[in-house]
Amino acid sequence: MKWLGLVSLACFAVCYLPQLARTYRTRNVHGVSTGYWLIVVMGYVTGLVYILPFEDRLLFLTYSVGLTCALAMLGGCVAFRRR
Repeated sequence: MKWLGLVSLACFAVCYLPQLARTYRTRNVHGVSTGYWLIVVMGYVTGLVYILPFEDRLLFLTYSVGLTCALAMLGGCVAFRRR
């Protein structure tokens, strides 16, 4: 069943890439909700805190990748919204 975790990690890692690439290429966040990305970041942070006692490295890595991508998108929303 560990392969399912790897598939999940790959999906979470890849799903953000098109939106991140488009946002940073166009510098346009029109129609992208900053509030949404803030809530996603808070969800990943609380998820990471929750899973820490379980010591599941794959799950921790999955949440960490998701958090990193969500933070990048939130940063893009904040930076490019000012333009």
